[in-house]
Amino acid sequence: MLGFETALLAIFCVIILAGPAVTSASAPSGIIAGLFAAMAMGMQSVIVRLLMRGVPQTNVMTGNMTSIGIETTDLVSAWIKCVRAPRDQDNRRELAAVRARLFTVLAMRLASWPERPVVQSAMPKQDWQARQLLS
Repeated sequence: MLGFETALLAIFCVIILAGPAVTSASAPSGIIAGLFAAMAMGMQSVIVRLLMRGVPQTNVMTGNMTSIGIETTDLVSAWIKCVRAPRDQDNRRELAAVRARLFTVLAMRLASWPERPVVQSAMPKQDWQARQLLS
């Protein structure tokens, strides 16, 4: 996954450095380069969120959106399982757990806006307080 993120960033750099000059917000090379940069940011968020569990997000807004996207996907997947096997209690418990996780992520985001990003709520309190003092 890190290799894929590196490749996306390399493509972004090649487009910006070797491609045609970006002269406006609607320049095709700028739009394409921006898409590759956004994909690399998303990939980085996925790496931290799925492969490095327990590590705080390294990019706040992309991390929040990645968390919401992953939890929403899990919710849809659990819902489909419940539709296919409506009497299966394990599927119902999974759906309830996923729904709770999604609503927790959304509630944390809303509760922390704009003072404190969600990433800080995953850190020990003294860590984010120290970061506030240093910034």
